[in-house]
Amino acid sequence: MIRTMSLVSATIMGIALLGGTARAAFSPATAACIKQATSARKACVLMASAATCTAEFYTAYADCFAPGDGVACATNCESGRTACEDPVQATERTCVHTCGATRATALKACAGDATCGATVTAAFSACKKACVQQETPGILACRGEFALCIAQCPNL
Repeated sequence: MIRTMSLVSATIMGIALLGGTARAAFSPATAACIKQATSARKACVLMASAATCTAEFYTAYADCFAPGDGVACATNCESGRTACEDPVQATERTCVHTCGATRATALKACAGDATCGATVTAAFSACKKACVQQETPGILACRGEFALCIAQCPNL
């Protein structure tokens, strides 16, 4: 199960981990813009592909910072977060895929036995959970780095 946490949530979590608040990190104008970009992304997902909505969100999010240096800074932070998270998420996907392949083989061996199937399903769930738990520290580190980066960007 791949996590899909918004940049706003990641920023808030990262700043909270540092002992601050999201409101203290951003000007009112930037905070309002980020809130609007997040709302637009949620609405977009109902009508368009996740990739399209994500790309639009990244652009709108970066535009919530001061023109020029602020936008460039936010774009660099987003790129750094993506570069950091992508390999971690790829490892998680590979792990989950392995769980699924094991599940498929085990279910065939169950030959329709409901008890066996339930055991296999429980093992699959535990396997997926282990994959997520294994990669959580990496994701949190990436998001913490993002929070530190974005906090340095000039606000509107």
